[in-house]
Amino acid sequence: MSRYLSRRAIVVLESPWELDETDSNRTSVLPFVEGIGKLTGDTAVHYANFYDNGFVQ
Repeated sequence: MSRYLSRRAIVVLESPWELDETDSNRTSVLPFVEGIGKLTGDTAVHYANFYDNGFVQ
């Protein structure tokens, strides 16, 4: 079985945006970045979402 490896990669680490109370967790930069990956070709997009910044106040 052949395995395809990309020569380039884009890593997206994103926290959900909250533009208003009804839009939380729907707005994302991922579709834009995936489009850039397809446009450039041979570019893998890796995505992770996080919900807590980990800072103690």
